[in-house]
Amino acid sequence: MVKIKKCMKKLFSSIKEHSKGLCAWIGGLFNDENGHPSSKRFVGIVASLTLCITMYHNSYSAVDIAPAEYLVNAVALLAFSTLGLSSVDKFVKSRKDMHAATKASEAVAESTTCDCPEGCTCGKCDRCQA
Repeated sequence: MVKIKKCMKKLFSSIKEHSKGLCAWIGGLFNDENGHPSSKRFVGIVASLTLCITMYHNSYSAVDIAPAEYLVNAVALLAFSTLGLSSVDKFVKSRKDMHAATKASEAVAESTTCDCPEGCTCGKCDRCQA
């Protein structure tokens, strides 16, 4: 009896641990690359799930019950466009970050000191710009 209790306790703690990870993963699906909630991702995922459920339901129902073709196309367009826009946002942000990093490294390279005298006017060293 004691072994069963230990085994059950271990099983429930394992399930609890895995469910926390699963909930965090599902919550991460709705966040953008900065970790903020994204309405585009939410709408895209909900529209995709709705489309999949509708298509599954229609495969087992009569043809007269099926929704209009233009409604299915509209939901598909909504799902694909919102998820596509989320992807574009991710690549635009990474490109902006890359551009900012390049600018910062160029600024560091330009701010090198030189062996100019006190009255230097070359415009390239820290003394001239100060």
